[in-house]
Formats: sequence, structure tokens, C-alpha cells
Amino acid sequence: MNRALVPMSRLELVKQSIAPLNFARETFIKKLLRYNVVPVFVSSLFPKEMVEKLYNECQGIFCMGGADFNSNVYGEEPHLKTEATEPLRDELELHLIRKALADKKPFLGICRGCQALAIASGGTLYQHIEGIALGENHGASEGGTYEDLVKQVGHEVVVAEGSKARALLGKEIIRTNSGHHQAVKSVGEGIIVSGKTKGGITEIIEHTAQDFFCFGIQAHPEVEDNGDCEPFFRAFADAMSQRG
Repeated sequence: MNRALVPMSRLELVKQSIAPLNFARETFIKKLLRYNVVPVFVSSLFPKEMVEKLYNECQGIFCMGGADFNSNVYGEEPHLKTEATEPLRDELELHLIRKALADKKPFLGICRGCQALAIASGGTLYQHIEGIALGENHGASEGGTYEDLVKQVGHEVVVAEGSKARALLGKEIIRTNSGHHQAVKSVGEGIIVSGKTKGGITEIIEHTAQDFFCFGIQAHPEVEDNGDCEPFFRAFADAMSQRG
């Protein structure tokens, strides 16, 4: 059975009264288990030696959604709407992704994980997309919960002809849900944009190497039972199996 290294998110239940929790949303865990991928969780609290050992023992890296990245990691001043709350997780994820890029270890990033891939490769983010893609609702100005946004807010994505994503999905147009206020602005070395909304918001990025499974998806396909992005999860598991 394949194992994917999964950096955990951090949550403070009540400031100054209850210790922060390291956690992973149930939807992410269930989706991995559906394809016989066992999540091996890693925290920024772990010693570096343990992180390296777990990295070497796992066949892939999976990065979940979560809080905003600190904008200084890609050389920008923070936007008024940017809430950088997990700097240690930022550091951990970028370290692991850069190792995966160097080793061509299978990688799949969801929402924040997509943004992490862009940053790790040398790219940048739109820190607040409200008003950029007029006529599209990505959840930026909604007051609903995470569950409401990813289940009720959606749009179409145009998948680039000739891309690995297009070959995997078998469609030019897919529909995704949405629950984010930041998005990829630019990508770095070895990464291309392979899916955008008609308003120009990046939704899928991928590595250019044909023999390397490495994708970032801005949407939240983990909450859907069998949405248009479902093939990414099966292909992720297959890529890990091939790595052995």
C-alpha cells in the first residue's frame, strides 16, 4: 500500500487558553484512503531528522488546503486581506515540495497545496482575487463556511490542449467547486499553467516533465464523490505504485 507524506495544518481553538492543534480535514483523509493511499502526517513540530526519514519512506507528497502563505516567502509585501497564520507550515511544505521536484517524487497539491507548488518553483500569488475575474465567484467575498463555499460555489475551467491534465481528464471544459481568495499569479521553473477559468484565474498547474506526476489543483475535489477532478487522485496513487 502506498504512503503519502501529508503536512498537517494548525489551528488555535481559543487564543491564550487552549494549545494549538495539528489536524487534517476528514475529507482529505477519506479521499486518499479511497485509492489505497495511507496518509503519513508530518508536522512542523517534528525534528528535521524525522521529517527527512518520513520523506524517504513515503512514495509521494500530498499538500492540503489551509491558511494563506506569508507573502514574504515569494518576495511581496502582505495585502490587507492576507492572513498568514502558519509560517512554520509554510517552511515545511516548501522544503518538502522542493525535494520532491528535485527527486521527481509524485506530488499532488489541493488549494493551498497548488499555491505551494507555484511558490516552491519560484512563482507568486494573487493575495486577494476579488475584482480580478469579473463575473466569477471564487468565494472571495462570500461569508459562508468552508463547507458552504466548496459545495455551493463553482465555475468552469478550460483545460489546455496538449497538457498532461487534458490527457488525464479527457475534457476541454471541466466544472469545479471553489472556496479561496488567493490564487496562483505566476509559476516558476518547470511548471506550467494547464487550466484556467474564462476570467483568467489559474486552476490547474503541472510539471512539464512527461514522466513526473506533479499537479496542483486550486479547487477542492476532495469534498466531491466523483467530480471532474477525480482522475487526479487515482493517477496520483498509480504514480506512487510505479515508483515502488
